[in-house]
Amino acid sequence: MSIDFNDGELVAHPVLSHVPGARDPYGQAALLLIESLIHGLKERGVLTIAEAVDVIETAADVQYELADAADGAGSGLRHAASLLTAMALSLQGDMKADEER
Repeated sequence: MSIDFNDGELVAHPVLSHVPGARDPYGQAALLLIESLIHGLKERGVLTIAEAVDVIETAADVQYELADAADGAGSGLRHAASLLTAMALSLQGDMKADEER
């Protein structure tokens, strides 16, 4: 999910909802599925937001490392890593909102 501020209000929406003409429907479906799973585990108390953020940030770091190793052919990997980073930032926003309650 990504985070926007709307008149000072924190608004979260799925990361992929604003990717027009994305070329990888399988990747989109997988990312949305994982994002939904993380939110479901969080809501059931199985996974904390901090744990989820850590897992996602690790995945993003690996994606960036793979992109660096791709010697110029890693733009798709960088895009995937940026989507993971956006998801982690969204969850961090959820964590801040929970702390304020």
